[in-house]
Amino acid sequence: MYLITNSANLIVEICEHPCYVRKQANGVVVLSEQDKADAIYSNDSNTFWPTQQVGYLCDRHTLVEVEKVPAEVVAGFYFYHAGEFYTTEANLTALAKARAPELASLVFVKMAETEQLDDATLTEHAEQFSEWAYPVAYAVKAICSYKGKLYRCVQAHSSQADWTPPATASLWKEIGDPTVEYPEWSQPLGAHDAYALGDKVAHNGKHWVSTAANNVWEPGVYGWEEVTE
Repeated sequence: MYLITNSANLIVEICEHPCYVRKQANGVVVLSEQDKADAIYSNDSNTFWPTQQVGYLCDRHTLVEVEKVPAEVVAGFYFYHAGEFYTTEANLTALAKARAPELASLVFVKMAETEQLDDATLTEHAEQFSEWAYPVAYAVKAICSYKGKLYRCVQAHSSQADWTPPATASLWKEIGDPTVEYPEWSQPLGAHDAYALGDKVAHNGKHWVSTAANNVWEPGVYGWEEVTE
């Protein structure tokens, strides 16, 4: 692991793949030995950090190799000097403010996955949830976004390329928009997603109300009453 620090010892980047480079007379940038380099290039961020100060706007940077970076250390808010990481109270305050939206998002997702929020709130803030991906180990009640819709995991599993939420009803249940009075009916797979007494759905161009608890039947077959308006 490497640190790139400026002349004030502030860590400007934490990276794994840096190298020394210099620009030739023809403008082409090439790898260089440290004593001949004019910049440090970070492949992680695709950034060039000058090794010499140029005027007042371009600071001098140093590359430092370290065995480990503490989890709390964040580039832009922490310093490194003589083998020690440190920061200031002002920087900690600034870091807390910078992280506030991120922490708020994590709390929101946690509340959603522990069913402390209603579906209307979830769909209003769908951007808070990560896109479905693979291979990922999903736990029961985990929520993901897929093609503009939200899904809740009903069976723990490791996702695969062809196990998208819409294609695997045994693994995912769509979180419908509660502001829609009659959401489209979908076939329940068991008690965990059965319809309750009084639930409303749309099916085959008609509106239905469940007349049974733990209703797993198709509207028009059993357990539903058509709504005529």
